[in-house]
Amino acid sequence: MMSRRRPISWSLVVLFSLIPFQNCGQQMMKPTSSASSSAQCKAILKAEAVAGTSASAYNCDNFNNYQCERRIFSPNVADMSHSIKECVGGGETCVDVEVNQFSTAHALSAKEDAALFEPGGSYNREEVKCHHKYFYSGIAVFEGESDNLEQALAAAMKACDHAGEAP
Repeated sequence: MMSRRRPISWSLVVLFSLIPFQNCGQQMMKPTSSASSSAQCKAILKAEAVAGTSASAYNCDNFNNYQCERRIFSPNVADMSHSIKECVGGGETCVDVEVNQFSTAHALSAKEDAALFEPGGSYNREEVKCHHKYFYSGIAVFEGESDNLEQALAAAMKACDHAGEAP
C-alpha cells in the first residue's frame, strides 16, 4: 500500500510544479498589473518578445518612445499624482513622467527612527522607473530603475539597445 502512495505523491508534486511554467507559455491576456507576473515569466516573455529582432526595430534612441514614473516618499509632500514632461542632459532630452507622491508624515508622527527620514532613508527617498512603450503580453520589455531620472532612462535605453542579443 505504501508503494502506491509514493508514485501518486510524486505525480502531484510534478504536476503542481509544472503549472506555473505552463502558464508562462500560454497566450496571456493583458494583466491589470505586470507586478502580478513572476520574475521567471517576465524573463521568458521578454526573451520571446525580442527573439529574432534587432534594436533598430524599436527605435531605441527616440525619447518619445519612453515613459517614466517618479515615486516620491517624504514627510514634506502631500499624497498626489500628476504628469509632467521632464528634461535631462541640459534640457535636450525630454520624457513623459508620471509623478506619484506619498506622504510619510504619519510615520514621523508615530515617532519612527529619525534615520529613516534622512535623505535616501525609507521614509524620504525617490524611485524612478522608466520603460520603452513597447509592451508584450502586458509587460514592458525594456526597463530601467534608479533613484534619478537620467540613470533610469539610460538603463531603459541600454536594455532596448541590447534587444535581440544573447544574454
